[in-house]
Parts: sequence; C-alpha cells; structure tokens
Amino acid sequence: ASVEVHDNAAAGSDAQLQQLLQSYQQQLKELSCIYGLAELLRTRDTIEEICGELVRLIPPAWRHPDWARARILLDGREYVSQPFEDTRWGQSAAIVVNNRARGMVQVFYVREVPGSREHGPFLAAERNLLDAVARTLGEAIERREFETDNRRKAVILAQERNRLETILRGMGEGVVVSDTNDIVLMMNIAAMELLGLPIREPISTNFLSLLTDDGFCEAWRRMAGGGEDFAKLDLRVGNPATRTLSVSRTRIPELVQGEDCYVTILHDVTKEREINQMKTDFVAAVSHELRTPMTSIKGFVRTILRDPKMPQNVREHFLTIIDEETERLTRLIESLLEMGSIESGRAVLDLAPVELPRLIENIVASLMPAMITKNIRFVSTVSADLPPLVADAKRVYTIVCNLLENAAKFTPDWGQITLTVARDNGDIVIQVVDPVAVIAN
Repeated sequence: ASVEVHDNAAAGSDAQLQQLLQSYQQQLKELSCIYGLAELLRTRDTIEEICGELVRLIPPAWRHPDWARARILLDGREYVSQPFEDTRWGQSAAIVVNNRARGMVQVFYVREVPGSREHGPFLAAERNLLDAVARTLGEAIERREFETDNRRKAVILAQERNRLETILRGMGEGVVVSDTNDIVLMMNIAAMELLGLPIREPISTNFLSLLTDDGFCEAWRRMAGGGEDFAKLDLRVGNPATRTLSVSRTRIPELVQGEDCYVTILHDVTKEREINQMKTDFVAAVSHELRTPMTSIKGFVRTILRDPKMPQNVREHFLTIIDEETERLTRLIESLLEMGSIESGRAVLDLAPVELPRLIENIVASLMPAMITKNIRFVSTVSADLPPLVADAKRVYTIVCNLLENAAKFTPDWGQITLTVARDNGDIVIQVVDPVAVIAN
C-alpha cells in the first residue's frame, strides 16, 4: 500500500512539472510573438510590411501551431499566414485607431482541437494575446498616422514659407517681416540695399536698431503700441540722409507660426521728392518770370496809349519790345503746359530727322548777344561724323537752349563756355561745360 501511495505521488508530481513546463513554453511563445511585433514596428517602414510579416508570427504562439492560421483585415486589405478555408473555430480582436474600428486580427484552427466546453478551443491567455496584438497594432497605426500628418503639415508649412520667401525676395520693393517685438523674421535683398545694409539677412535683429532716423523710430513705436498700421511714412536713410524711403506697415494676424507679424514695405521716393522739389522750384521761378514780361508789356502799352503823338521810330521800338516779351511769355506758358502733359503721360513726341549742327548753330546765334555782353568766350566743337538723328526737334532745341542759356547766365564776365557734340558708339553726346560745371565736377 505504501508503494502504491508513493507511485501515485510521483505521478502527480510529474504531471504538475509537465504542466508547468508547458505553461512556461506557452509564455515563451507569447513573448516571442510580442517581441517580434515590437521589432517589426521598429524596423519596418510601412503598415503593409508589418501586417504581412505579423500574420506569420501569430500561429506559432498558439497551442496547436500546425493547425493555426492567422489573418489581418485592415482598411479593406487582407493578410494571411497561409491560404486556408474558413472554419468555425476562430477568434477575433478589433483594430481600433482613433476610437474607430479599422479592421481586425483573427486566428483560426483548420480542425477541431481539444478544449473545454465552456471556453472552446482557445485558452484565455491566447485571447488576451490576440487582444494585445490588435491593440498594439492599432496604437502603432495611430502613432504613425499622427507623425505622418505632422510631417505633411510641416512640409506644407515649409513650402508655404519658401514660396512666401521666394515671392518677397523677388519683389523689387523692400519687404521686412517683423514680430510684435520688432524683431526681424525676414528681409529681402531689396530692403537691405535700400537701408544700406550688408548683403546678410539680419534675422533676429531689432529692426529699429538698423535705422538712424529718430523721428521715424518714434512714430513706429507710438503706432505699434496702439496696434495701428500706417502708410507712406518718410524714413531718412544715411547719416547725413542721402535717401528718402516711403514706408507702409501692416499688421498681419497669425502670419508666421500662428503669431501676429508686421509686414513693412519700403519704397525709394528720393527721385520723386527731388523731382517734386524741382517742379515746385520751376513753378515758382516761372511765376516770377511771368511777372517781368507782363509788367513790361503793360508798361509799354500804357505809354503808347498815353502818347498818341509819339514818334514813329519810338513807337516801333516799344512795339518790338512788346512783341519780344510776348514771345517770351508764350514760351513760359508752353513750358508749363508741357510739364503738365509730361506728368499726365500725354506728351507726344514729333519724331523726324534733325539736322543737329544747323539746330545748334541757330541756338548759339540767338544766345551770342548775351555772351558778347559779358565778354564770354564761346568754344564750339561739332563732330563731322555724327550719325543720323531722329528726334523731336522742338524738344532737342529746348534742352540744348536751356543748357547754354543757364551757362551764359551763371558764367561770370570774361569766362568761357565750351560746347562739344561728338559720336560715342552710335550715340550722340552733347556736352556743355562752364565754370560752374567744372566746380561741381
């Protein structure tokens, strides 16, 4: 009896050991499956590659691997460990991505295997493993799609920024993008040239620190503090100022990475301001010049009217002066009208062949009395090989006449004026040199 009890105890111990060994081996297979899935997630680039290899890792983790088949259904695609006919012995776990079922992981037995009537052919540990595989796969898909979406958004943002930078850098006007603290985020080459900066974009620099116009900086700070935009505010560049820029600034909400920014446009108006000043001076000068002939005409007319018995020679002399002053008055009015037509863009050139030597000869002849009065020595050199000139003779006459008339007016007594007309690579160069021009040079 004692021998029988001992044998029964030994048999029970062997059975427990065998059961523990089987449980340990099953756990190793499950761990191998989970580890294999982790390696696939780490080393494979696409979900398709992961699913294609994962279905081959699942069957070996089940109790009866020879009869087990794995299948993954995801986004309308099917992945199987090996071809098989559908059977009635299977289990499934949903693949959930962003709280939405996208597919499932399934395990089938192609034949009936021993199992309890309560739980069927699959162990609870196997069902837990299948749930873990499906959950891990769903989390991996969710994470990868999130990363892909972030990369896509980053690429789009980078493309938009590059496109914006390309547009801004290619603009002829100066463009500066700064944040609400006046820090430069972007500046195109045109702006750097207008501001006289080295060709190195001053990113992360305070924009106002690049300027020397205190009045402009004060206006900028005052308007920026109130959140105001402004247009056509003058900025003096250089010390002393050598250039005038017209500056317009606009606040753009969420322009760069969701932050409000200022877009500042710089436009060089130096020439425009000089022209405007010249126009103002010209109008003032013409207005003054208009008084002289008008006064002269009025005076001589009154003199003639008051003295009907005036000698004929005196009357003719006065009438000649009135005619000359009238012609002078007509020229001044024509100059004003011509300036208006040029500004409005309606000026029309009357192009025709021009005999430049003859035209210059007539101009010199008309101005020679004024130069003789001041004992001015006039030297003229007109090249004999001038190319044909097609131009508006009236305007050419005006230009050359103005140059010589100004030279005669400002050259002191006993001075010298030199006129040179020469050919230069197919062009005609007309040069008037007087003592004022020499000093200016």
